[in-house]
Amino acid sequence: MAMKKRAKPKENWENVVEVPRDLFKKEDYQEILQKLDILFNDQIIKKIITAQIHYYTSMMIINERPRMTEVCAAMKRLIKYGKLYQECLRKMDDKSREKMAVVIETPFEFWNILDRNLSDTTIVTGRAKGVLEDWKYFKKSHKIGAPLDWSLRSYICELAEIYRETTGKKAGFTRGAYSKKDKKEEFNSPFMRFISYCFKKVPGHPRLTNDAFASSIERAMKNPITTHSSL
Repeated sequence: MAMKKRAKPKENWENVVEVPRDLFKKEDYQEILQKLDILFNDQIIKKIITAQIHYYTSMMIINERPRMTEVCAAMKRLIKYGKLYQECLRKMDDKSREKMAVVIETPFEFWNILDRNLSDTTIVTGRAKGVLEDWKYFKKSHKIGAPLDWSLRSYICELAEIYRETTGKKAGFTRGAYSKKDKKEEFNSPFMRFISYCFKKVPGHPRLTNDAFASSIERAMKNPITTHSSL
């Protein structure tokens, strides 16, 4: 039986995404709005591109961020080496302390620094243990499944706001309303076509069937999420 791979910390991951220059082009959205007979201006296109950037960055962060197994691995490593560091500080003899403090005018100041480090490290390792305990409790009390696609729902809500503001029409949801056009299946609803066109312009977007995408729109419309527009 093959042994399960032990998770490792995801080192140096940062909660930052760089959006490539000219990833979203103004011309693409002029084409979308013209197809849907929606009057547009630079301000409307700017809002759509802003929504695209919000979704792209959120999606990239979700795809790349450490899994909880990797977070737990980082906590365990911190506890392990934190304990070793604490042990070294506790057992350090006065001669060693004096040698380390030789460049400081008042050696006692350096000893105080070591004592503070010992106290701070105890706090840090204690918090790491807390993270592990919290996750252990969460796994016992919750069914762990695929995370809710908050970013997609937020994105749909943001585009729905833009659609209502631009057209003055209701952002209506219609399930199963498809038509064949150029050998491709499209939504009949102008709002859903608008959402679909914008969605497909985002690089790396999930591959969803029309039914799955319609379900995402339906969930977003029934349970709207506060969008980025107020930021």
